Amino acid sequence: LIFLFPWILNKSLAFYARITTYRHIRFRFTGTYWPAFKAFFLWPLAAMFTLMLLMPITIQRQQTYIANHHNYGNRSFAFNGKVGEYYKIFLISIACVVIGFIAGYILGLIFPALMAFGVAAGYICSIIYFIVASNNLFFNKLNLADHDFRANFDYKDYGLILIGNFLLTIITLGLYIPWAKVKLAHYAAEHTAIDVNGDL
Repeated sequence: LIFLFPWILNKSLAFYARITTYRHIRFRFTGTYWPAFKAFFLWPLAAMFTLMLLMPITIQRQQTYIANHHNYGNRSFAFNGKVGEYYKIFLISIACVVIGFIAGYILGLIFPALMAFGVAAGYICSIIYFIVASNNLFFNKLNLADHDFRANFDYKDYGLILIGNFLLTIITLGLYIPWAKVKLAHYAAEHTAIDVNGDL
């Protein structure tokens, strides 16, 4: 399955691109097997063997692969996110977890039951920050010819949606998942745009 995954990924992305049109012009995905194998197997493997120190590079390589192999008509998308920007997100996410552990330890000295609350809060803040910052970075560094994309995902609003979706999914034993996906899709659509420079 590991060796089959890059082929499945490419075929899936090509299918979704092929059935998507804008103004009667189709999107295309032109990724090939070995670049996908490198981005989605070799880089994650390297990250695992370096105790996740290479994970920011891995994510940057994967997003670059997906973006740069998509076309709209005869125009290619281009992603120019820098590795340093991913390390910044990675380090701040780790800092959120560390602060959560420290807060949990301090709260635990006062009331032991609160230790888990502090740790959980750190993890939740880390996940929300990572998702929001990664989405904003991806779209704000993405362009199509002379047209630039932009995103303004908000930490508080997106975080409340994620937490609400998570709790409602648990309460409904998973039945809320379709609504959760639609809510996230609505939010993404409302907070993502393209600055058109000339004629598409």
